Amino acid sequence: MAQPRLAVCPIKDAHGKTYFISITHRAAPGEEGSADLALTDGSLAWTAAGVTSESIAAGSTQRLVHLLASLSDLEVSQGEYSTEIDPRSDGSLSLKVLWKQPSTGLKIALKVIMAAAVPAAPVVLSMLELLMGNMAALKATCSDLLQQSQAFERQAAQNQDIVSKYVAAKEQHDRDTNAKVAALLNAKKAKLRELKSELEAAQEEVKRLQEQGSEPMDADEEGEASAAAKGLRRHGKAAYVVDDDEEDSFSEGSEGSDNDSQATNPPDD
Repeated sequence: MAQPRLAVCPIKDAHGKTYFISITHRAAPGEEGSADLALTDGSLAWTAAGVTSESIAAGSTQRLVHLLASLSDLEVSQGEYSTEIDPRSDGSLSLKVLWKQPSTGLKIALKVIMAAAVPAAPVVLSMLELLMGNMAALKATCSDLLQQSQAFERQAAQNQDIVSKYVAAKEQHDRDTNAKVAALLNAKKAKLRELKSELEAAQEEVKRLQEQGSEPMDADEEGEASAAAKGLRRHGKAAYVVDDDEEDSFSEGSEGSDNDSQATNPPDD
């Protein structure tokens, strides 16, 4: 047998009078079981022990399930319920539950006869003890929920701090990256402007030489001329550019000078 399920709930009769009912449901796994009911208006009390579906006057199966669903949250509600409490002349009372079946719309009445408890004080006391137990359990549950809520708030604050630090680091990284990229682009642009300026200067020089009727030397010719000039400077001679006639005159003049030198300076005996 599993642990009994307990519930204390307020209910009202047709005149608006408030009662409190306690329910103790005992059932083995997979079985409907039975329930002990206790009802009080604060001064009188009524009880019904061992209530089962067979003991409930009605023409429906699972009558105990509907009774528990109408009076408490021990069972899931399966339709619209209403309760009626009718005192009887012998001091007992009739607890009637009206259930409207959702699928067909038929109304089914569940009726339980509860005997008067004499004296009523033990029943009221047990109900108060049950209420105090429920209150203590609810207080403990609220305390646990409060601690969980505070833990969640602390975790949320830590997560927010982590996110804030990550966002700040990401923004700083983006700023540093943008600064580096901007510096690199500016350097490339400056180099491009320098190369463009040199290209324009070279184009102007080529244009000037073409206008003067000269042909600019290509790279190979310029290199050879530079090498020749360097070679002549190393031997201490000046470089001249002469045509063929000038070269012949220069040669004849050189020979005449040699003969005159020989005539003027006879060989020594």
